[in-house]
Amino acid sequence: MNDFEKKIKTVKMCAQAGTQLQTLKKQLKTVRKEDKNKAKVLQAAFLKSKVWPSNTTIKIGFLEDASEEVTRTSLAIMQKAVDVNGISLPIDPMQNEELDNLPIKQAVIKVITERLQPIVNVKLQFYDNDKQLLNPFICDIRITFDPNNGAWSLVGTDCLTNKDKKTATMNLGWFDVPTTLHEFCHALGMIHEHQNPKGNLILWNKKRVLQWARSTQGWDPETTNSNIIERYNIDEINGSTFDSRSIMLYFFPGDLVLDEKTNDCCGKGTQQNYQFSPYDVLYLNNTYPHNNATLTPEQFTVKFFNDVFNQKVDAEDLTQQLQADEKKSEAHALQQQQSTDKVVPKMNAMKPEEQTAPVTEVKQITEQRICFTYGSMMFYVILFILFLFLVFLLIWILVSVKKS
Repeated sequence: MNDFEKKIKTVKMCAQAGTQLQTLKKQLKTVRKEDKNKAKVLQAAFLKSKVWPSNTTIKIGFLEDASEEVTRTSLAIMQKAVDVNGISLPIDPMQNEELDNLPIKQAVIKVITERLQPIVNVKLQFYDNDKQLLNPFICDIRITFDPNNGAWSLVGTDCLTNKDKKTATMNLGWFDVPTTLHEFCHALGMIHEHQNPKGNLILWNKKRVLQWARSTQGWDPETTNSNIIERYNIDEINGSTFDSRSIMLYFFPGDLVLDEKTNDCCGKGTQQNYQFSPYDVLYLNNTYPHNNATLTPEQFTVKFFNDVFNQKVDAEDLTQQLQADEKKSEAHALQQQQSTDKVVPKMNAMKPEEQTAPVTEVKQITEQRICFTYGSMMFYVILFILFLFLVFLLIWILVSVKKS
């Protein structure tokens, strides 16, 4: 095993395969050409058609307990991680010894209720009125802990399309805070950052990506294409573009990426993140705003990062980002409308004789077809009469021969 393989052998990614992969493929439209005009800085992105209605109660249940085979990611491993510039990555303070001492099922509940629930207006419900865990067979999100099935989740309201209440909509094959938040953000409609269509197209070294995914994740080419290489159609996305600090981004070494200038190995990779980015919180709160909120999404994000992570965030920067994304969305919508409308002025600008020419041609063709049909019928009528004449003639001859 070479240094490259050693470096990425322990990387874990969430993916969808089998039935989940087919659902994902329906949502994906491949971007096959690089778009040089798209913005370089993008943030959290939601699949518009999969966002839950505001104030929905989302019932969450566990189809099984986590076995001892479900591993926990070590805090020590996270502390060694650095970004593409060699700087240590921030880690969610909830990733601590106290959480490690909880059963995994209880740890999942704690992470979601204390970290994700305060940001959104949908109710993430694990317990009934008697403080008992919900019966999973009546739940919208159903969780399993299969260590051999990776980590994955159906996206947003796709959880409701699976009518078989005995099957999972999410699997947590290992446990840590960022993975749990990552999968639940999928369940709220968020997509992988590297599949966001609003940023520059990542120049994948496809051959190496396929090899890496097979050796480290056990993925076949179909799973790799749908979970890494392909991107969503821009019209399906609500939010901004590529955020290098997003919890929805995974680690990809530069060995898997081509250099933008030389189109050769190796390019600039990405890092896996261990806590929410400001834009994750901003767009979660903006997509699922609190009722009668006294704070704007920007103000809420600033307060959240100060209270939870003891980190300062520039509210003005967040406001500018929202405004910029709104302008980009409006510009894209206008561009799409103009592209659709181009055919109409051409038709309106036609001269009268140009407009009527096709109609005349159709009329002539129709008349020709009518004439052809009529002539064909007459031919067959005459042929039939001739046949009858020959039959009667044959009968007359036979009768005459018999009498003689």
